[in-house]
Amino acid sequence: MAIVITATGGNIVANDIILHQFYLHQNGQIGIAGLAFRATNTITGGPSAGEAAAQLQSSYAPFLSPCCFNAVKLLGSKVSFLKPIPRKASGIASDTASGSGGAGTLPGQTSSIITWQTTLAGARNRGRAYVPFPPSAAQDTDNSPTAGFKATLQSLADQWAVPVTIVGTTGSIDLQPTIFHRATNDDTLVLVGLARKKWATQRRRGDYGRPNPPFIA
Repeated sequence: MAIVITATGGNIVANDIILHQFYLHQNGQIGIAGLAFRATNTITGGPSAGEAAAQLQSSYAPFLSPCCFNAVKLLGSKVSFLKPIPRKASGIASDTASGSGGAGTLPGQTSSIITWQTTLAGARNRGRAYVPFPPSAAQDTDNSPTAGFKATLQSLADQWAVPVTIVGTTGSIDLQPTIFHRATNDDTLVLVGLARKKWATQRRRGDYGRPNPPFIA
């Protein structure tokens, strides 16, 4: 795994809301999985979005890799700004890691599901992440994820759903996982992530979907 910052982006300071996204590629298709974070406790100028992308990729990629089949390329991470507006420039960190979940693959449109829960009730205060390209060995005889794969996905959810401190060359910031509400421009902090024993599908990423070159944009 070799992570390189390819776009520095703006600096993250307290009260910013950022979106962290993994970019993955296999068989001509891009898969994206993401989670928002609320920034708190700026030290000096705060880190750049590129530094955050690199550190989040380094922290989470070892847990993401076993959720994807072996030929999947973990292209890297992007950190973009949801708040403030106008938005600051995004940061990007590329990676050379690959999936490690097994040699076979389920259909390209298949994703595993993580549900984000908060302390508040209602659909508005829940969220989901769709993790693309699971291995064929992850499918049980009832066509749902195996118990072993669900445990692997839960490890990713557990790691992704806890606050993290990003240290950069110009300062540091604490990031708290959150659900961002675009309609009201506010957010609700994530309490826990739960791996689901169900598959989701995204038709445009299937075998008949339009090919996408390996990129982060």
